[in-house]
Amino acid sequence: GGMMLKRRLNLYEYSPVFIMREIITNANMLGRVYNIVQHPSIAPPFLDESVLIDSNAKKGFWTGNTMPDVEEPVVYWPKIVYNSELVDLRRFVDIHGPNVVSFVFEDGEEYGWVTACNSEKGLMIGYFWKLSDYPWFRIWRNISEGKPLACGLEFGTTPLPLPFSEIITKGKIFDRPTFEYLDADQTIEKSYTAFLSKIPSDYNGVDNIQFKEGTLTIKEHGDTSRDIIVKIK
Repeated sequence: GGMMLKRRLNLYEYSPVFIMREIITNANMLGRVYNIVQHPSIAPPFLDESVLIDSNAKKGFWTGNTMPDVEEPVVYWPKIVYNSELVDLRRFVDIHGPNVVSFVFEDGEEYGWVTACNSEKGLMIGYFWKLSDYPWFRIWRNISEGKPLACGLEFGTTPLPLPFSEIITKGKIFDRPTFEYLDADQTIEKSYTAFLSKIPSDYNGVDNIQFKEGTLTIKEHGDTSRDIIVKIK
C-alpha cells in the first residue's frame, strides 16, 4: 500500500502515436523498493511466422524463472544458443528456445526500442523509451503446436518477476540495477512512446531508430534506404 500511480495518455490528431506518462508516488512514511515493467504483447492474426521482431538490445541472459548466480551463458540479441542450437529471436520459425530472455543495452545508449513488423499485412508496431526510465528489455515467446501464440515485448526496471528478497540480494546484473527505490513522499515520472506505421510488402525489418526534434527516423535492415518517418507531435 501507499504506492500510487497516475497515467496521462497523449494522442496526436495526425500521427498514429501515443505517449504514456506515468507518475509514481510513494505516499508511505518510509522509503520503498519497487519495480515497474510494461508488458505490451502481440498475438494472431498480426503475429504469424512472417513477423520480424527488432530491437537495439545488446547483451542478455536466460535462466528460467530464477535469479542467476552468475550471468552465464551471456547471449547477444538477436541470435542465441539454446541447448546447442541457434535460435533467432527475430523470427517465430524456431519453435525451440527459452520462453523468456532478458537484455540490457549498449553503454552510452540513451533510448531503447522494439518493433514488430508484419510485411504481409503492411504494418509495423513499435515502442520507444528512455533507458534511464526502463533499462531492461525482455522478450517472451509462446508457441503452441508449432504456431506463434503470443509474444511479449516487455521493458522495465527489472529483468525477472521475482521476490524482492532475491532481487535485492542480487542487486545488479551486467552492472544494471534489478530494482528501484522511492524515498518517503517522493514522486517520479516515467514515459514511453508507442507508434504504428505502414510498411512495404517486402520490408526487411528495422536496423535502427533515430530520434531528433520530435521525429523518429526508422532505418531498414540491409542495403535499402527506405526510411520511415514518424512524427511525435
